[in-house]
Amino acid sequence: MSVTGAVITNMNQNKSLAWYQYPEPEGTHYYTEELKDPAKVEELFDYCQILLATISPAGWKYLIEQHSIEGLLIINDKSGWLANDSPDEAKEYLIYECLISGYNPESDEFGVYDELSGVFNRTKS
Repeated sequence: MSVTGAVITNMNQNKSLAWYQYPEPEGTHYYTEELKDPAKVEELFDYCQILLATISPAGWKYLIEQHSIEGLLIINDKSGWLANDSPDEAKEYLIYECLISGYNPESDEFGVYDELSGVFNRTKS
């Protein structure tokens, strides 16, 4: 792991990467330790499917780094969250979820996705 990768991982250990609405009032936060476990990611995807959870842009970045897009598609197959008529369709939906959250997995950048134009505008650092 690069020094930059180690720093990002250490920062994310203390930062919530995803959130589930219950138990109220604070809900449940998911951190790097939980999201290493494919079963926890499946649980999170199940909650996302019923619109009770969200994954942050940093959360998507971490999930892809930890499990790969292909690994997340396998987890999605178990969860049934994203449409899955074909592997290509499921991958498109996964990337779309990343984009609308504010993370572009293809360019590894954070920003804002304009759904009308289909353009991802990276955040200037």
